[in-house]
Amino acid sequence: MDFISKLKGKSKFFPSVINTNATSSNNKTTDKFKSKLLFKKNPFSFSKQNLTTSISKKFIPNPNSFIIEEEEEKENIKINKTSKKTNEKKGHTTTTKSGKEKSKKKISFSTVNETLIDGKRISISANLKDIDEDNNCNECKTGISKNGKKTSDVSTIKSTEAEVSEFVVDKVSEAETESNDINNLTEKLNQASIEDESLTYPQSLSQPPLQPPSPYSSLAEEFPKFHYELDDFIILQTIGVGSFGRVHLARLKANGEYYALKVMKKEDIIQYKQVEHILNEKHILEEINHPFIINILCGFQDNTNIYIATDFSCGGELFSFLRAQKYFTNDIAKFYAAEVIVVFEYLHSKDIIYRDLKPENILLDETGHIRLIDFGFAKHVTDVTYTLCGTPDYLAPEIIQSKPYSQAVDWYALGILIYEMLAGYPPFYKEDHVELYEQILEGKYSFPSHIGHNARDLIRKLLQPDLSKRYGNLKGGVEDIKNHKWFAGVNWEHVENKLIIPPYIPRCRYNGDTSHFDQYPEDYEPYDQQNEEDIYAEFFKDF
Repeated sequence: MDFISKLKGKSKFFPSVINTNATSSNNKTTDKFKSKLLFKKNPFSFSKQNLTTSISKKFIPNPNSFIIEEEEEKENIKINKTSKKTNEKKGHTTTTKSGKEKSKKKISFSTVNETLIDGKRISISANLKDIDEDNNCNECKTGISKNGKKTSDVSTIKSTEAEVSEFVVDKVSEAETESNDINNLTEKLNQASIEDESLTYPQSLSQPPLQPPSPYSSLAEEFPKFHYELDDFIILQTIGVGSFGRVHLARLKANGEYYALKVMKKEDIIQYKQVEHILNEKHILEEINHPFIINILCGFQDNTNIYIATDFSCGGELFSFLRAQKYFTNDIAKFYAAEVIVVFEYLHSKDIIYRDLKPENILLDETGHIRLIDFGFAKHVTDVTYTLCGTPDYLAPEIIQSKPYSQAVDWYALGILIYEMLAGYPPFYKEDHVELYEQILEGKYSFPSHIGHNARDLIRKLLQPDLSKRYGNLKGGVEDIKNHKWFAGVNWEHVENKLIIPPYIPRCRYNGDTSHFDQYPEDYEPYDQQNEEDIYAEFFKDF
């Protein structure tokens, strides 16, 4: 019995092979959005229409990535005749001119989500079959010893002249000894090989314990701390909410840097059966390192909550950018899709499937490049898995049918993402989840007229329900996608090394700027109010 039948309460089976010859218009339409841009380095060309559509002046096009051919426009200057005043004494008139007023465009956000939290899609998860898999993840359990404060020797000196003289002699002797140690060490360094690991520093040259820095100090600690607590952070505003937690902008007291702090209640995690996913998220983030993936600072817990601190990207979500633009032009969508492909290629090389791709989980950093976030559904899969999880709009047919699946579901989700970026909405949408899943299994969808032939062809090959024909899952692997005509002319080495200038660069005033994020009510319980006893400690002993 598949997942839809369970929802309906009936024994209705769906065919294993679905004919998905997607309907498309054969009419040849002219592209109304042909680019008028000339490029120096960038293999992508960005539409002038999108450049002129402002997003409340939060996103600015990069002038170094393209040259815009603009026609000169004449501004009509209106003369207010009623403002003429005659100066009888000086015998002349003054005329007041009013310039052209700027019209403010209202940006409408289309509602295309079936399950929303403040207008954003949420992910779902249901365990249909449990498979025990060994996740060989290294856990960082490094303890940091706390050094006590040193009391000043000067405060214990008596006021007698003899004792003061003796104290000074001792200090001079210590200084001479330390100077001799430095001279001896310098001689050893000059004589010894650089690779000689047996060379150690004298005991007297060890660093004194660091003093607690200012909460807003701009200097980082000389010795990084590997274990953090809630008291190490200053909790600022909420920048995101989810099913069982929220994300705050937080500032680390040690160095004043800004981080995104995800806070989840242990009680809710257990209620939603997300313990395994939370453990996977922390362990996988500690394992991976990629410029297009968010970096983890630490993960810790107390008697009530689970905390994960990661980098903060001030550019906001790709979801907000897309809704403000309504849809992306061909080459802007190609830029973001290319960086997602590079991320998936890296994750799959480590036998990790992501399973939760959507615009809400793609952030833009201060340079305009993507940062993939929310690895709650990511998992090490060397063979197959069965868990139903992800965002309903982006679920592959094999997930809905309770079939075993692996990395191919990520490439299916890529096809949905490309379609949504080009059209402004996903190819499958229904208010009711059961109807949505039936629509996905039928595989019938149509394209807007402005989507080109090459883009349609790639989307069809990514949304192929037959795994033996789906791009990314064939013998050629990811190279089949990279070599598709839609990506013709793209230098993938430049994409990986972030050498292609993004089409838009977010306007961030400072590292902690949250103007690109939605505002949320701060209606959460203070985190310092802890339970007297950690009754869920057994569930999170490996966190």
